[in-house]
Amino acid sequence: TLDFGLTVRSSMIAIDTIGAGGGSLAWIDRGGFLHVGPQSAGAVPGPACYGLDGERPTVTDAHVVLGHIDAARPIGDRAAGLDVEAARAAIAREIAGPLGLTVEQAAAAIVEVTNSKLAGSLRLVSVERGHDPRDFTFLPFGGGGPLHAAALMRDVGIGRALVPYHPGLLSALGCAVADVRHDFVRTVDVRVRDLDPERLTAVLAEHDARGNEMLREEGVPLHSVSVIHEADMSYEGQSHFVGVALRGATPAEVQAAFDEAYRREFRRTLQGIPARLVTVRSAIIGIRQEAALEPMLPAPGGDDAGAARRPARRAFFDGQFVETSVYDRTGLPVGARLAGPAVIEQPDATIIVEPGMAAEVDGGRNLRLTFI
Repeated sequence: TLDFGLTVRSSMIAIDTIGAGGGSLAWIDRGGFLHVGPQSAGAVPGPACYGLDGERPTVTDAHVVLGHIDAARPIGDRAAGLDVEAARAAIAREIAGPLGLTVEQAAAAIVEVTNSKLAGSLRLVSVERGHDPRDFTFLPFGGGGPLHAAALMRDVGIGRALVPYHPGLLSALGCAVADVRHDFVRTVDVRVRDLDPERLTAVLAEHDARGNEMLREEGVPLHSVSVIHEADMSYEGQSHFVGVALRGATPAEVQAAFDEAYRREFRRTLQGIPARLVTVRSAIIGIRQEAALEPMLPAPGGDDAGAARRPARRAFFDGQFVETSVYDRTGLPVGARLAGPAVIEQPDATIIVEPGMAAEVDGGRNLRLTFI
């Protein structure tokens, strides 16, 4: 709302951001409590293990100390690798020493706090909105998302996760293949019975023209153009609105669409109260040709996951270091099934498979994580 409490409605994407990631700094407050983020080391100097004079510990430093990330083969193929001793020194100085913990205990605490923040945000968009996490498939992406996916599945109660073949490139890939969309909004605020069909038709036509002109100027090759016309409507005196799909411009057509939408939302209509058409919204969507993703996937290998094995290493799980299998994801064949604890590495991400979990490669080369 602005100034006089007037509601401004506009199309937007609902995104809940989380102040915890690979570069998030671990720190202790005056009360002696451990926090992670929202402060970040950024790309420069970055985590202490980057060797760029960063002195404060980050989530990435903790994963390096715990053996989750291979310092000799980090994502991005840093030729010099990562400096484990610098990560240990930063954690010892800033976290372990003040809290009276070992470096490993402090690193585990950093990861645990990070997972707790991530899990809280997942509950915010699921449980607290009336959704059961067990009904959904978790899609972790980014360079660090798959590092925390298994822990979040356990903490939130999600039974399955799907890690795409290029999780670190998923956002960029989405930008390259997504449809092109332009949204337009016009406030009308009129009683439906007083609606001028010609005025409404003119508003929608203007949206169509502007949207198609923008699509032409962008020059993106398109298969077709789709148009969606909607309205925000309410009964007079109400402060909340119902989204209504517009299928006509006459008062009778708009009223019928509103009645249908209101009944679907509230299982009834309010007879005798005038309806108002408050806002008209249009989405002009340029549909792209379906992208062929197969060239981005490696050719199917044999049926032996052993060919993808890398030297095992000790990694921290459930409060202790255990011998952990390590795999090169690019060499895992379709149908391969791996039991945790395991670490699966690829150039743009690292995936953790915790004890009691399994990972399986499906036909699209996605990695499906489930509990055993």
